[in-house]
Amino acid sequence: MSGADSIKVILLGEAGVGKATIFHQLFTYHQFNPDCISSISAQFFLKTIEYQGYGAIKYEIWDTAGLERYRSMPKIFYKNAKVIVFVYDITSESTFDRMKNYWYEQTKINCEKDAILAVVANKNDLYANQFIRDEVGQ
Repeated sequence: MSGADSIKVILLGEAGVGKATIFHQLFTYHQFNPDCISSISAQFFLKTIEYQGYGAIKYEIWDTAGLERYRSMPKIFYKNAKVIVFVYDITSESTFDRMKNYWYEQTKINCEKDAILAVVANKNDLYANQFIRDEVGQ
């Protein structure tokens, strides 16, 4: 991989799990926004990170809408994705189940076999209301 390469990263999960919040907190504003609203389509952000002794890598980060009516749209976003980040809400069993039974299956169908898969248990600030135990989410 040369320093001019780009890596496509997509965030997947149900509506309301916090994908847009992660997107904005980590890649754009670098702060938590409690008023962040769910995406209704897809957001795209390009971030270049310099690695000492290596050079720059461009990251194409895609935040996809999790609402059911937008489910047909994300298929185009799988193309050339190198990193898939599955996000679920620790206070919602249904978001964990949909991550395993829908989003992961869609990834197997639509994604390159060598893509890196990661799981993010989100909303740990609501740990007192946790429904998915840590050992289940691992």
